[in-house]
Amino acid sequence: MFPGDVRLQDARALRGAVEDGIAHAERHGITDAREVTLYVFLFIEFGPGFEKAPATRWMGDLLTEAQRPASEKLNLIYARLELAQARQGEG
Repeated sequence: MFPGDVRLQDARALRGAVEDGIAHAERHGITDAREVTLYVFLFIEFGPGFEKAPATRWMGDLLTEAQRPASEKLNLIYARLELAQARQGEG
């Protein structure tokens, strides 16, 4: 899943990170399996508190938009991440 992440080479550490990610997802009202999984990937990749970090605060802004369904929020986040990655490949 995250082969270069030393923190997650231990099964207990991985389980703890996933459980923490699930708890954080629930705080955002994210409860469906697909969206929880997508959130957990973000949580592990960017770390706890990524929603408030300067470089990724835009994700937190999307996650707190009450009028959007969780699926739309996460689709938008991943679309923007994919676009940023594509732009990096061009430069």
